[in-house]
Amino acid sequence: MTSNRGAGFSSNPKGRFDPFGQANKGMATLEKALDARKKERQLAKFRETAGQGDNHPPELGFAVELQLASCYAASKLYGEALELYGALVKSKNLQVQAGRFRVNMGNIYFEQGKYPAAIKMYRMALDALPAAAAGPRARLMTNIGLAFVQLGQYGDAAAAFENAMDTAADHQAAFNLLVCSYALGDKEGMMAAFQRLLAVPGLADSQDDDDEERGDDSGTDEDGAAAGDEGLGSSLTSLKHRFRDGLRDAAGGSDQMKQEQKQQQASITKCALTAAQLLAEGLADKGGFAAGFDWAEEQLRQAGLGKIAAEVLLAKASRHLANKEVEAAAAVYKTFERRGPALRAAAATNLSFLYLLEGDLAAAAKYTDLALKNDRYNAQAHVNRGVVLLEAGSLEEARQAFSDAAAIQPLCVQALYNLGVVNLRLGEPEAAMLPLRKLHGLLPDQPEVVHCLALAADMSGDSAGAIRWLEVLTSLVPHDPGVLCKLGAIYHRLEEEARSLGYYQDAHRVWPVNLDVISWLGAFHVRSEVYERAIPYFELAAAIQPQEVKWALMTASCYRRIGAYGPALKHYQSIVTVQPGNVEALRYLVAMCQELGRPGEVERYAEMLRRAERAEAVAAAAAATNTAAAMQQQSGDNADFQRSPLDTQAAAAAAAGGGISSLDSRLAKNRRPTGQDGPAGAGKAAADDWGAEPLGEDLLPM
Repeated sequence: MTSNRGAGFSSNPKGRFDPFGQANKGMATLEKALDARKKERQLAKFRETAGQGDNHPPELGFAVELQLASCYAASKLYGEALELYGALVKSKNLQVQAGRFRVNMGNIYFEQGKYPAAIKMYRMALDALPAAAAGPRARLMTNIGLAFVQLGQYGDAAAAFENAMDTAADHQAAFNLLVCSYALGDKEGMMAAFQRLLAVPGLADSQDDDDEERGDDSGTDEDGAAAGDEGLGSSLTSLKHRFRDGLRDAAGGSDQMKQEQKQQQASITKCALTAAQLLAEGLADKGGFAAGFDWAEEQLRQAGLGKIAAEVLLAKASRHLANKEVEAAAAVYKTFERRGPALRAAAATNLSFLYLLEGDLAAAAKYTDLALKNDRYNAQAHVNRGVVLLEAGSLEEARQAFSDAAAIQPLCVQALYNLGVVNLRLGEPEAAMLPLRKLHGLLPDQPEVVHCLALAADMSGDSAGAIRWLEVLTSLVPHDPGVLCKLGAIYHRLEEEARSLGYYQDAHRVWPVNLDVISWLGAFHVRSEVYERAIPYFELAAAIQPQEVKWALMTASCYRRIGAYGPALKHYQSIVTVQPGNVEALRYLVAMCQELGRPGEVERYAEMLRRAERAEAVAAAAAATNTAAAMQQQSGDNADFQRSPLDTQAAAAAAAGGGISSLDSRLAKNRRPTGQDGPAGAGKAAADDWGAEPLGEDLLPM
C-alpha cells in the first residue's frame, strides 16, 4: 500500500473527475480574497499604530470588501455575500454606489429563486439611479419583468417590459414583451410587440460573407475581368484573395470585432424569427397559422428585411410539413425559384426531400441538381442526391455522394449513417465501420446506429463483436424480438445451445406469434427428444397458420413419438379431412390403424393412399414430360429429347404400379404378430419406426 493516489481521484462517489484541479479555482480565488482582506486590515492597524490612520485610503477597504462579496457569490455562498453587500449598503461613505450593490443583491435573490426579494432590490436600485441612465434603468426593468415571469405574473411582466422599451428600446425586451402577450392571449399586444421589435435599430439582413468574397458567378470582379473567364480574371481573383488573407494573417488573424458583430446580428435575427413563429401560433384562430406567417412576412418586407422575411417563409413551409401538408409546403418552396442562390439552394433541398418522401425520384433528382447548381457545398443536397442514387440502385455513385457530404460537413449525421448503410449493401462491412463508429460517438443512444454496427461485425465474421453490439442494443431497446432472435441465431451458430435457447424464449415471450421463433423452439425440443414440450409450439403455429398442413403433421408426429396414439390418430384424420390426397398422413393412418387392430379403416385408408400415390405419380410424370419438352425446345435437337406417348403412358403406369406394390409390401411388413396386444405392439412398432434415425422431413417438412 502507498499513500500516493491518482490525480483527481476521490473516494467520494458524487465527486467529479478533476485531474487538473479546475474545480478548485473558485475556492482558490476566495482564499486569496480572504487573505487580501486580512492583509488590508493589518495595514490599517499598522498605520493607526504609527499615527498615520488618516492616510489610510477608504477606497482600498471598499475594493477588498466588494471583491470578497463577489467571490462569495461566485462560490455559491449566498448568505455571506448578502451579509457583506448589506454592510456596504449601510456604509455612509458608499451611498452613491448603493444602487449597484442592490443590483448584485437582487441577482443573488434571483439565483436563489426568491423572486419577490429580487424585485424589491431591483426597484430600490432603480430608485437610486438617475433618470439620465437610460440603459441601466432599462436593464433593471427587464430584470424585474423576468422575475415576474418566473412568478407567473405575466401582466406585471409585460408592464415592466413596456417600461424598458419606453426607456431604451432593446430587441430582447421586445421579444420578452411578445412572449408575455402570447401567454396572456393578447393578439393585438403580440402584433404591437412584433412591430416594436422591428423598429429597434440594429436589425438588418444577415450577409453571407462567403458570397461576398466569391461574388456573383454571372458578374465581373473588381479588377475588370469577367468572372467566367478562365484566364486573367481567375488569376487576378485568386491573387486578390491571397493578398487579403495575407493582410489578415499579418494583422493577427480575423477581425474579432466583426465576428462579435456577426454573432450579435445572428442572435437578433434568431430572435426575430422565433417571434414570427410565435406570432403565427398566436394568430392561428384568425385564419390558421399561415395567416400569422404571412402577416409577419409582410411586416418584415415593409421594414426592408427581405432575407429575414424569406427565412420566415421557410419556417412556414416547415410548419406545413409538420402538419403533413406536403402540397402546401411544396408550393411555398417553389416561390424561391427566382430568389438568391442561397435561398434557391435551401428551397430546392427541401423540395427534393419532399419528393423523396413521396417516392418521385425524377422530381427529387431535378431539385437536387438545382440545389447543387446554386450551392455545390450544400451537404444536405449531396445527401439527397445519394438517397436518389441509392433508390435507383446506383450504389457506387450513392457512396460517392455520401462521401462528398461527409467531406463538406464532417458531423453530418445523415451522411455518415447513409454512408455506412450503402457500404453494408455493397458487402464491405469494414468500410462501413468507420463512419458508423464516428456516428456512434456523436449519437451513442441511437438504436439504428448500434444495429448497423452489429450487422457490420456479423458480416465481417466477428461474432464476438456482433454479440457485444447487440447486447448494447438490448440495453437501448430491451424488448425488441428481432434483436433477441439475432442473438439466439449467433449463439446457435457458435453451438452454445443454452444461451441460444434463452434468447429465443425471450423473443417468444415478447412476440408469441413469430413463426420463425416458434419453429426453432419446436425443432430444438424435438432434437432434444422432449416431444411433449415441442407440441405446444407446433399447435400454436397451426393456430396461426391453419392452412399450412406441416404444423399439424409435426404435432401428430410428436404425439406418435410419446405414445399418445389417440391424439395422433385424430390429427392425421383431421389432415386427411382437409387434404384427402396427403400421402404422408395416409401412410401413417394405414400403419397406425393396422397396429391398433382396425381392419375396416385400414382398407379405407389404403384405398385412399393408392389413389393419392397414383395421382402423385401421374403428376410427376407430367412434370417430367413438361421438363423434357422445355429442354427439347431450348436445345432444338428433337431426336435427342423426343418421346412417344406410349413411353409416357408406360412410365406413368410403372410409377403407379410401383406405388401400389410398395403399399402392399409395407402392409405385409407392418402386420402385427399373433398374440401381441394392440397398444403395446403399436408403441413398439412406432419405436422401431423412429429408432435412432436422425430427424427427417416426416416431422419437420419445412
